[in-house]
Amino acid sequence: MRLAKTQIERDSNAAICHPVFGAWLPAPELLNDDKAGMTNTLSIILGIILVACIGVDVVLNDGIGLVFLARKFATLIDWLAFWR
Repeated sequence: MRLAKTQIERDSNAAICHPVFGAWLPAPELLNDDKAGMTNTLSIILGIILVACIGVDVVLNDGIGLVFLARKFATLIDWLAFWR
């Protein structure tokens, strides 16, 4: 006779806690699911949202937000190059 899984066993199958980073990651068997991942529709929607946000920044703030992000990205690249 097979017993039903407990709540802890069901939860542990859904996600695991990374020992170093402490982040909750999906269980490996969930990553191999055919439905997991980014579809073409989702990528197109995210691209449209990104372009719309950039357009709003250019129209309302003259692109100052993009300049800020570019400067922060350049700082990040310099910082990463230092630790290389």
